[in-house]
Amino acid sequence: MRAAPIDHGEAGGSARREYDRRSARREMEVRDRHPVVGGFLLAMTGEPQATRAWAQGAIGEQIVGRHLDQLAGRGVVTLHDRRVPRSAANIDHLAVAPSGIFVIDAKYRAGRKVEMRKSGGFLHWGPRRLVVGGRDAGPMLEASAWQLTVVRRALRSAGVDGGVPLRAMLVLVEAQWGRSTSGLVVGRVDVLWPKAMASRVGAPGPLSPEIVTRLAECLAAQLPPA
Repeated sequence: MRAAPIDHGEAGGSARREYDRRSARREMEVRDRHPVVGGFLLAMTGEPQATRAWAQGAIGEQIVGRHLDQLAGRGVVTLHDRRVPRSAANIDHLAVAPSGIFVIDAKYRAGRKVEMRKSGGFLHWGPRRLVVGGRDAGPMLEASAWQLTVVRRALRSAGVDGGVPLRAMLVLVEAQWGRSTSGLVVGRVDVLWPKAMASRVGAPGPLSPEIVTRLAECLAAQLPPA
């Protein structure tokens, strides 16, 4: 019996829906409180940053999604915006490629500088840490590493246990990278920009088209669209 077609999902779909929901709720509340001047107030005041962040997140995911979709000719199967069972979290992108499986978290960080800084004080230097836009990126790295664990668990549940290369990627969209030409590796996470990500995901590898398709089917069943 033929397997059901893979539902590839929609890049940035759940982030866009959440933005639309928050934006519509704000408009309704403002118009209810100020029936006469509500439209004027909406036009003159900007949206809260917490609301804009969802729209920016959707943009980042859509940009990364387009880069991934263009790799179909290289045998890459991409799954977008996957729901993590028993969790409110989602995984932005899964790319199943001849070179392995890539768990990709997209973040829109326009104009923000990416750098590695030493931690600690003058006499007691600690390990270098990733900083984006002046902020510690540790929580983003931890989220990427957790997503890697989620996908490894999903593969085991589908009867795939080991033998398939598996990497986590944190892709920072429109960030400032300075002199870096190949991205960074921080612990278990590759930190990249979209073109560098696409180059790495689209590289040749040992997995046959049949295996790539089968792995994508397993992950699509275990991690449905959000």
